[in-house]
Amino acid sequence: MKVRISVPVDLNLQNNAELCINKQISDSDGKNDWETVVTTNAVGGSEYLVDLEPGHYQKMLGTPTGLSSFSSTFDITPDKQYIDEEGKAFSINDDGGLTELINPL
Repeated sequence: MKVRISVPVDLNLQNNAELCINKQISDSDGKNDWETVVTTNAVGGSEYLVDLEPGHYQKMLGTPTGLSSFSSTFDITPDKQYIDEEGKAFSINDDGGLTELINPL
């Protein structure tokens, strides 16, 4: 089941920059690796709308030659939540937007 999500892009990018979204996969021996699911040219940063399956992801901003200027991880849960690298949880709306979940005290 894929979820439409507007993935936050944390930096404003320069010309010729690329946004890559990688999904963590495990092989039959239990070793983890990253599989690229999205690569796109990115000129300005704020959000990128994409359909993703639940899992653990890495977003990387960098140059077409592979030099990374920024990376962070996030999770998509089966119950349509986006959890950022800092552990903040957001519900994923039907239009892909994110609404921060506030934990009661």
